[in-house]
Amino acid sequence: MIYTKSKSDYVDLEADFKPLPKYGHLSQKHPAYEAAEEAIGASYSKLYSLKDIEGFRSAAGDADASIPSGGPDRYRDVVTELMHFTTRDGHKAELKIYKSPDMEPNAVLMYPWCVGRHEVDGAENVYAATNKKIVVVSVDYRLAPEHPFPYPLNDSYDGLLWCKNNASLLGVDPERIIISGSSAGANLVSHAVTRAISCLLLLISARLLRYLSSAESTASPG
Repeated sequence: MIYTKSKSDYVDLEADFKPLPKYGHLSQKHPAYEAAEEAIGASYSKLYSLKDIEGFRSAAGDADASIPSGGPDRYRDVVTELMHFTTRDGHKAELKIYKSPDMEPNAVLMYPWCVGRHEVDGAENVYAATNKKIVVVSVDYRLAPEHPFPYPLNDSYDGLLWCKNNASLLGVDPERIIISGSSAGANLVSHAVTRAISCLLLLISARLLRYLSSAESTASPG
């Protein structure tokens, strides 16, 4: 079951709200967002009204993410490919590769762990892959409640090691890896970096964590 609150915790800013000077400008809604805010809220309300996990996943789907007007053409500027790798327990996990048709040799590997399916972060993946020096690899890790922790972490980490060991196949430099994640994926990134460094298996050039919720001190199983 999916449990949602009957009332939103989000609070709209009133006229008497006084932002502080340094970052106060960031509290103002962008005009483009304001124009779409009602439609966005309605679509999410419909999605979150679903009470079973299968219905929720089916509604969310994995359709190709829309690219904002003026952005790259995801079907001309970027090539996508599906690959599979075997996890430590024998599961066949799927990888989605995004890269420029004119990719340069020894590109940087950007490894994003999306929430749900590949295309949750699809737009960001496409934008990154238009850079000829970047190859983006997304892992479709197994999800709870059917596969509770540590399955998602192990799948993601095993996929990362597979990418390093198959760098020549991907056309990337195994010593230049950026890992990225949103929400649950950001937590997986945080743990995976800890594991990779502690096991001395690979170096991470950078990590990009979006909406991370984590304790200051974490432990990662080997």
